[in-house]
Amino acid sequence: MRFIEIKIFEVNSEYFLLIEKIKLSNRSKIIEQEYCKEVQTKKDAEYYLTTILNNKEYRKYRFFINYISNDVIIEVINNSKELKNNYLNELNTLYPNYQLEYDVMHGEIKINANNKKKICALIKNNVFSEIKNFINLVNKKNIYFGLDVFLLQSFLNDNNRYFYKKFIVLIQKNYNYYRVYQIYYGKIINYIVIKDTSTEFEMIFNNILSCIDNKVDEVIVDVDYKEYLSLTEKLYSVNIILIDYLDKINFIDERKIPYGKKI
Repeated sequence: MRFIEIKIFEVNSEYFLLIEKIKLSNRSKIIEQEYCKEVQTKKDAEYYLTTILNNKEYRKYRFFINYISNDVIIEVINNSKELKNNYLNELNTLYPNYQLEYDVMHGEIKINANNKKKICALIKNNVFSEIKNFINLVNKKNIYFGLDVFLLQSFLNDNNRYFYKKFIVLIQKNYNYYRVYQIYYGKIINYIVIKDTSTEFEMIFNNILSCIDNKVDEVIVDVDYKEYLSLTEKLYSVNIILIDYLDKINFIDERKIPYGKKI
C-alpha cells in the first residue's frame, strides 16, 4: 500500500509540516520521499502544503493528515443502556455548553451489545476551522484526517490485549518535536507535544523523565537508535523498548489510518 502521510505539528502558534510518501507492507515501511518545513504562520504553512501536494504525481495516492498539538481534550465516557448513561449528558456535565466552544470527534468502544464507551476529542472551533482549511487547500477528494491523541486512543482500543492492565509511557520524536503519552490500562491519561529547541524544553522533558519510575510497566520509544540509548541511560531502572522491536505496533502512526475520518 502506498499513501501520503501529512503530519501537521502546531505548538505555540508555530507550525512544522512533515510530508511522507510511504510504501507500507506487513513487514516493512519504506519512506520513498520526504519533505519538511518549519514556519512561523498558518499562511506560510498553507502555502508550503499546497506547493508540495498539488501536483499530478500525488493525485493517485490516498492522503492521510494527522494534526498534532496540545489543543485537543480527550475523554472516554460511558454510554450504557443498562445504566441509562448517555455520553452527551456526561460530556455536557464535564464541559457545560461545550457546543459553543468546541467541535467533537467521536469514536466507539463496544464492551457488549448494551454497554459501550465513547471516545470524545474536543477541539476549539477556531482550531478545527484551521484543520478544515488545510484539508480544503489540498484540493483532493476522500482525504482522511484525524487528531493525533484521538487516533492513538482508537489504536489502543483496537490493540487492547497488549495495553490492558499496563501503565505505559510512549515517547515519539519527529525531528525537533517530541510527543509523550501516559497510557494507563489502555487509556491516555496525559499527553504533551514539546519542541526540543524551545527555552523550556530541558525543564519540561527532565520533569517528565523524573516521573517515570518502577510503577511504569514499559516505556515504548519511537526514536532513532542514538536517542534510544540515551534514554536507557537516563531510565536505567525501567523497561525501555524500541518500537521497531514490537511487531504489532511498530508502525503505530500508519496503523491509525482506518480510524481517520474521510472528508
